[in-house]
Amino acid sequence: MDHCSGVPRLHDHLHFKCDKNSLYKFLPSSILDVTQCRREWRNVFIRLTKEQQEQIIADIQRFFYNQREEDISDFEAQRVLDFVKENIAPYIYNAAISDAKYVVESQLSALDEELMALERPIKIK
Repeated sequence: MDHCSGVPRLHDHLHFKCDKNSLYKFLPSSILDVTQCRREWRNVFIRLTKEQQEQIIADIQRFFYNQREEDISDFEAQRVLDFVKENIAPYIYNAAISDAKYVVESQLSALDEELMALERPIKIK
């Protein structure tokens, strides 16, 4: 399906191209900037609870302290998290989708084989 002609497929969202016509379908009408549209669309799929975000920020701060002996603020850690979400997470997400697709296809193949085994031969008279 074309990215802006309707609801995109699950794996299409990272390549979503937004224009003013599709803006009204996916985002609040108050968001008119196409660049902002792309960013908002991407963030829809990387939702974290407040607790998860706080834990990740603490993990980032701990990483910087343990690896670089640097104390960074919550704001700086949030910027690192935003960078990861926008630039690195899509690669990880796409790999996870690919892995899930492989598992589902394998299971469907096994199911197909099991169903074929249940078929009864037909005698032609």
